[in-house]
Amino acid sequence: MSDMTTPSGPKRCPVHFDRHAPGYRDRFEEITEELQQSCPVAWSETYDGHWVVSGHPEVWSTEGVQGGRHPYATPLQVGVP
Repeated sequence: MSDMTTPSGPKRCPVHFDRHAPGYRDRFEEITEELQQSCPVAWSETYDGHWVVSGHPEVWSTEGVQGGRHPYATPLQVGVP
């Protein structure tokens, strides 16, 4: 994402996302589903700020995807048997 922007402006859809928080593992599916439905590309200020990309199409459409594989991301899949 160039210059930390999205189509609707910089750092749109702020969320508090902390994968090290107590209970994160227990609530992983709930948190992921909520992010995917409300804002699949979100900005979190935790850990000096970072993007949280939870939607499958959004992961593969972000910059850095080359040859169909993203070097630093694995799409979050919820409800897959």
